[in-house]
Amino acid sequence: MNRTSVSIVITSVVAAVGLILAGAAVAAADGGPPVSTPPVAPQPAPRQNGRAIQAAALAPGSTTTDFVPIAPCRIADTRHGSGANGRKFAKNVARSYAVTGTTGFEQQGGKPGGCAIPVTAKAVALNATVVSPSRKGNLRIWQAGQAEPAASFLNYGSFTMSGSGVVMLRPGTGAAITVKNYTSTTHVVLDVTGYYMPKMHGLVAPGGSIYAGSGSILSATNPSAGVYAVTFDRDITYCTPMVDTYNAGSGVYGAAYAFAGNSATVFTWYLNSTTHAEVPYSFYFYIDVVC
Repeated sequence: MNRTSVSIVITSVVAAVGLILAGAAVAAADGGPPVSTPPVAPQPAPRQNGRAIQAAALAPGSTTTDFVPIAPCRIADTRHGSGANGRKFAKNVARSYAVTGTTGFEQQGGKPGGCAIPVTAKAVALNATVVSPSRKGNLRIWQAGQAEPAASFLNYGSFTMSGSGVVMLRPGTGAAITVKNYTSTTHVVLDVTGYYMPKMHGLVAPGGSIYAGSGSILSATNPSAGVYAVTFDRDITYCTPMVDTYNAGSGVYGAAYAFAGNSATVFTWYLNSTTHAEVPYSFYFYIDVVC
């Protein structure tokens, strides 16, 4: 072996030893948690196709919804209502009907107490029936308080018939729809067969503040290191909460469970790089509940 080869070997060994010692020094000093920083911009959707992905690549999730089917439930029937709601629609007449809440349904000929449509519902699946119309006509149905659409919900003949579709709602107590009848006189029956709710997901910060989300998270608390209670706007019994810790590097984990009610318990922790012990610690995390 010539002098050049020996020099190269010695230099390589010294460099390798230096790296090992530096790594040992870092490992000895690195017993604390990784740094968890917030995203640059709020991103409400935590997952795509069941896999965690980069926050920057996520599309806003506030417009996405889940459909919740229900047994057909009557919210209005002009044959059984009271006052103006107990008479046939005349031509070119519009009336508004409550959809959410628990009051006013008997007066409009619906089920007493309503159909348990949540006030946070974004839309309803609606079936409209005209009964004994005097001639051909059409119904237009839309979100109360909005401009009347140009399209018909139901074009009907001079006989009893039904049509179905989706009608948007303004979330909140007293959400209503408007029905307008054209051309004929007719009784109208309205049944709800389901509703659309915002997806249950969001980004929670250390301390329990809600950093971003779909609006379905009502509150979050962080009573101790790495432990959170996240409350949603509906019952999540038998649902599956999934958690991804955000931007905290390797060795950071999260898990959640929901036994009953509308709350999920979340745990976040990291593995100590020296002892490899699990250490509870509060990180930013995404939560996504699937029912």
